[in-house]
Amino acid sequence: IAVTPANPSIAAGATQQFTATATYSDASTANITSLVTWSSTTASATISPTGLATGVSAGTSTIRATLGAVSGSTTLTVTAPTSYALSGTIRGTGGVALAGASVHAFSATGGTYLASVVTSGSGGYSFALPVGSYKLLVQAPGYPEQWHGSASYAGATTIVLSGNQTVDVSLTP
Repeated sequence: IAVTPANPSIAAGATQQFTATATYSDASTANITSLVTWSSTTASATISPTGLATGVSAGTSTIRATLGAVSGSTTLTVTAPTSYALSGTIRGTGGVALAGASVHAFSATGGTYLASVVTSGSGGYSFALPVGSYKLLVQAPGYPEQWHGSASYAGATTIVLSGNQTVDVSLTP
């Protein structure tokens, strides 16, 4: 049994579809992906009964396809994600979700502007940012400009992002 692709690499959170191919004594081949039992040797990846692997954490895992006494395998390398989600909800007076608010991400070291998003109809926002430290500035109609946790950059709450994180912000008039 051949398992393909051979030795792929994916980021944690990503998926990889594997295929199992049988080669018979007459050199003919057949796709047996749906007939084999799939397994993963470590917690770095999980694999579904259809051969879809999901990267869980950085490391390597042997992906094995078994049919009866015959098996084949390949190594899946899972790398740390290159970015994480920093998301949340912006709320105003009385906890009302604020659609159309601008959320700006700044480096917590040096104050460099990095990115902006506009909240959805339900007040939600989401950034994809690399591991690091950040501060958020929120601007919404009817509210003064506010840093998360303070009225100024210097006093703003520092968000240390080393995995997906939710940060909800409540604005005060």
